[in-house]
Amino acid sequence: MNSFSTTDQRLQHAAGLHRDGRLKQAVAAYRSVLKQDPGNFQALYYCAMAQSQIGDLDGALKSIAKALKRAPDSKEAHNAAGNIYAAKGRAERAATHFRKALALDRDFADALFNLGNALATMGEAREAAQALEKAVSLRPDWVEARIALGNALMLDDKFDAALGCFDDAINREPRLFIAHYNRGNALKRLGRHDDAIDAYRATLSLKPDFAEAGNNIGTSLAALDRHKEAVEAFRETLDKTPGYARGHYNLGRSQMALGHADEAMASYRQAVAADPELEEAWYNLARALVENGEVEEGISCYRKALALDPDDSTCALNLGLELLGQGNFADGWRFYEGRLKGSGHINRFGAIAATLDPGTLSGPEAIAGGPLMVIGEQGLGDEIMFASLIPDVMAKVPDLTLVVDPRLVGLFRRSFPGAKVHPHGTDKTVMDRVPPDRRVFIGSLAQLFRRMAGDFPGTPYLVPDPDRVAATGERLGALGPDRKIGIMWRGGVGTERELRRSLALRDFAPLFAHPAQWVSLSHLDAPAEETETLYEDTGHRVHHWPEITQSDDFDDTAALIAALDVVISVTCTAAHCAAALGADTHVLVPERAEWRYGQSGAAIPWYGAMRLYRRRDEWPFDGIAERVFGG
Repeated sequence: MNSFSTTDQRLQHAAGLHRDGRLKQAVAAYRSVLKQDPGNFQALYYCAMAQSQIGDLDGALKSIAKALKRAPDSKEAHNAAGNIYAAKGRAERAATHFRKALALDRDFADALFNLGNALATMGEAREAAQALEKAVSLRPDWVEARIALGNALMLDDKFDAALGCFDDAINREPRLFIAHYNRGNALKRLGRHDDAIDAYRATLSLKPDFAEAGNNIGTSLAALDRHKEAVEAFRETLDKTPGYARGHYNLGRSQMALGHADEAMASYRQAVAADPELEEAWYNLARALVENGEVEEGISCYRKALALDPDDSTCALNLGLELLGQGNFADGWRFYEGRLKGSGHINRFGAIAATLDPGTLSGPEAIAGGPLMVIGEQGLGDEIMFASLIPDVMAKVPDLTLVVDPRLVGLFRRSFPGAKVHPHGTDKTVMDRVPPDRRVFIGSLAQLFRRMAGDFPGTPYLVPDPDRVAATGERLGALGPDRKIGIMWRGGVGTERELRRSLALRDFAPLFAHPAQWVSLSHLDAPAEETETLYEDTGHRVHHWPEITQSDDFDDTAALIAALDVVISVTCTAAHCAAALGADTHVLVPERAEWRYGQSGAAIPWYGAMRLYRRRDEWPFDGIAERVFGG
């Protein structure tokens, strides 16, 4: 018997072991052939296949590389090499081999299918779809290729076309559960949640333990605000797969939507226990804990979430807000910068490029060295609060430009003489006078000038228009000799968080019993009707002058506040303005206050003129009455 026939027999024996699924023995048999014939292409090729199947991907790569050296024009070897690289998570290298296979045979359907999947993994959705479309055209009955094509089209947001692929796959193979599942995903992305639920239920009829389908029934029900049904769906899924982390997480979200905070926190805890790397669960657990007053643990959970996803700007911001609320300014301001990466926290500034990062500077002195543009941000109250930084900045930067809300231009020009003050939306030529690397959002400067409580001067810094103060004072004087007290009872624009810090005007009844002339500071539309209704129902008059409080020039409101004897307000712009003017300011703070007002105490470092009254079970009007009226 010659060596060739011996090699052939050994190769056939190895192939038989391979076919029987005895993979380790097959690898050993292929290696036996290669000892006798190291360059045997078939032994190298099939050995690579068997090694890949048992998970020895590094060994498989070595074998297929040797095979390709022996036969560099083998399309099958290039396709095999691509599959091994894909299994190692190296999609780009895999795609290179699939393309080499297709260069040898452009109608190689397997390579087209594999290339499409690799490109989809790389996020190249359109090119992936092109490869998969050709694979389907070559083999129209290839159901897996139709499903892969649908997935690629989903990546390209072509949900209707993807749905057609999944429908075609189901028509050809009705019992293929993954096709029903992917069909549900396409319907969900199209907003057809009821139809998606039907598709997921069809999936479960074929594969009852498919947790993702049960989970998606729940998330579709949640998208329809059917949270009670969603909770039932999640629980049914978790009964079958109790360790399914995302099911616990989504159960928690629906429980939270129903107002069942304790149950939601328990579900989030189960989610992170099942999967400690589920960032969303840590984040939502943190939010729930903080909302429940368990701030320290909430901060710890925010940190865990951020460690898992350092690019989560919303998580960074929320962590920063909680640290700031604790008075940890040095760490808090650093995370507060997350607001600049999220669309919901900086308004009106999309066209303004500001690239100066104070976090890279060595200290306040480093901000000197040329003209600087400071850009006001967020709401009117935020711009006023952060304006306490402007004197610090002006001491370092003689050439300062301020870009602020148009309503604040006059007030800020008077309060900060020497600074060039322009409104948001100002002419582009004004913006171009200062390069982007010398432009900064005002809140970002706090990390230079407010790193600890002792850095806050707390002194007044706004200067009202003396002529308007005098004219408003005369108007107030005409009301009689009693003290003139401004009140603001509603903050924000109606979100759940803002409603929490708002009161009805009649809630101030315990204060109205004391002698005073009450003056509305509200800039909203409803107060005229509210004040009239209060007078008709109770005889208590609250004077409301919308020509002042609803003026497009906040100088008018500032003058009114400056002319008053006392300001009593919820947490809002009026409170910031009053304290920044140095007015006697008393602020009603909700149980879960915004970070600006801290978590405890009767004062905050921003303003020496502001006294806080924190709600516990009831609003503390008695404390205000004692302080303002002496009992």
